[in-house]
Amino acid sequence: MRTLPTGILSLDKMLRGGFRIGTVSEVVGRAGVGKTQLALQLCVMAARYGQGSIYIDTERKLSIQRLQEIANKRQVAFGYEGISNTPSRGLVFTHEEQEHESNKHNFARKQHQQQEEALPGCYKSSQQVLQSVTVHTPLTCAELISVISTLDEEILERNENASCRIIPSVSKKEENSVSSLCSFPVRLVILDSIAAPTRRDFGQMESAPQRASAVFHIAQMLKRLADQTNVAVVVINQVGQQSQFRQKQSNEQMPKGEGNNRSDYVAINAALGTSWHHCVTTRLLLEHGHDLQCYNRNYTINDAAAVKPIIFEKNYHKGSDSAEAAKSRLAHVRRGTLVKSNVSGPANVFLEMTSMGMNEFRNV
Repeated sequence: MRTLPTGILSLDKMLRGGFRIGTVSEVVGRAGVGKTQLALQLCVMAARYGQGSIYIDTERKLSIQRLQEIANKRQVAFGYEGISNTPSRGLVFTHEEQEHESNKHNFARKQHQQQEEALPGCYKSSQQVLQSVTVHTPLTCAELISVISTLDEEILERNENASCRIIPSVSKKEENSVSSLCSFPVRLVILDSIAAPTRRDFGQMESAPQRASAVFHIAQMLKRLADQTNVAVVVINQVGQQSQFRQKQSNEQMPKGEGNNRSDYVAINAALGTSWHHCVTTRLLLEHGHDLQCYNRNYTINDAAAVKPIIFEKNYHKGSDSAEAAKSRLAHVRRGTLVKSNVSGPANVFLEMTSMGMNEFRNV
């Protein structure tokens, strides 16, 4: 594998296949925009292709329930094509025959699932996804550096022990089923987020030189880890406000028009400054569909591609959705902008948050 797909066709096309293995990528955005959701989805996608993940949770907000939900929803939606969830209709059976046919159908479906789960490219069960992810929870920069320094050994050990074996279930209720215990080789490392420990340790402006030194050290360790162990390192980053001078420039660049309140507009920039800015190979900016940042000319690729949120709302009214439903769905729309990449030019796509994670936005 050269890239790790995100499961979003338009985003993967923009990234030339997904997040590149052997490099450090960054996902940046405001709080609540879906950065962690995308990170969890990447873990599900890694398991789909028989690859494991390491999740470094510095904010201690990882939701196992949400990870299971994304895995389950995607498996149900895409994992078992070819066998329906119910027995064949149109036939009349007695109660005993119905029970017999149902058991036969369930057994055939489980066998089909097991065969698909053993193949690359098929969504795995939530249990398999959880078994493929290991979690670390450092709080400080020192703890984070300690964790990263041991990851190469952990990855090597997991890769050597990678196996997938099927063990018969002992439960009478599932005597015809099997449970798969899978250990996948590591291909993905998530750091969520890099800004949290630095802000805890170096919150004051007087600590800026120490913070820059720590960030640079962490970045070098991550780049070395990605290159030597052949994994995709995806770093979640928070945002910080720009200086007053940059803020004034951004306000001047914001197009005038009805509804564009410049006093409410706050330009955003990736946290940690220039010491971190040049350390990543790929940078993906996530924004809310109704976020005024979408008007920032710094991120506008061209006038045709820069779709304003108001156009979304107008398009909704053309469909069957009511005005309230349109506004509700609009709240789940996200815009992804490829700010930095050495294999692709600037581009942007519109996405939508759903129960199965982040998907392409489709105005239907």
